[in-house]
Amino acid sequence: MLIVDDEETIRTALARFLRTRGYEVEVAESGIAALVMLERQRFMVIVCDIRMPGMTGLEVVPEALQLDADLAILMLSAVNDAPTATDALSHGAMDYLVKPIELIDLQAAVERSTHRRQLEIERRRVELHVREEVATRTSELEKEKAALHALTIGVAETLINAMDAKDVYLRGHSSRVADQAASIAEEMGLDADIVENVRLAGRLHDVGKIGIRDGGGYPRGLAGDQITIGGRILAACDAFDALTSRRAFREAMDRRETIAYLEQNELGRLLDPDVFMALKKVVLRRKTLTFIDDLHA
Repeated sequence: MLIVDDEETIRTALARFLRTRGYEVEVAESGIAALVMLERQRFMVIVCDIRMPGMTGLEVVPEALQLDADLAILMLSAVNDAPTATDALSHGAMDYLVKPIELIDLQAAVERSTHRRQLEIERRRVELHVREEVATRTSELEKEKAALHALTIGVAETLINAMDAKDVYLRGHSSRVADQAASIAEEMGLDADIVENVRLAGRLHDVGKIGIRDGGGYPRGLAGDQITIGGRILAACDAFDALTSRRAFREAMDRRETIAYLEQNELGRLLDPDVFMALKKVVLRRKTLTFIDDLHA
């Protein structure tokens, strides 16, 4: 414990009494001297006078707490002044005591502040423990999520391979649709999460064909903006890849020819206009990059 008071008789009397009650007590004659001592050693409690020459007790409080946030600080004043008491407590002091103080009251105040200090330390320890537990559990959940995602991708790849084995003309179709769909989503400025979800959906969009014999359309009967943006993107990519891929009954169409065909026949019907414009930009940009690569080859 540290007693801080510019009056020697007071700090000596308080220190002598508290030592008889089993406390280890040091004394300081000024605020500056108290801060110097705090830099060298730790104290549980400080009993500090408010009105001292040079550095006041109110000025000592924030400096002391900056050196040791666990300090319990009791302020001593010869004036029973409510604004001063409020100011002291708002600075971080735990109690405000008025001189002359009964020594038994001082002991009780020290015991209260020591107890409060211990509760505060325990509260911060529990909060730290909770934060660490939350961080650990969050990390574990992220790992579990990543493992589940990897498992999902693995199952999807197995289904896609089965689908490719069923129809040689569909080989590579899902991966092409997935990559192009992601490029269109990026071109439209969609969020990174949506881009990756569209890419995954592109990989899976034809899996149902493994077990389908004949169908009668989409049961929910959605149209236009009722269809998700991902669904509209995949519809455009699927149509484009189908036309630019060779089939048993026809040869593949040229990219520009396909864009012209879709614009003339499917725009506003099968294809969302905004999605088609993004598809057109992606296809023409890719065509330009391919041409430049051929020139440099």
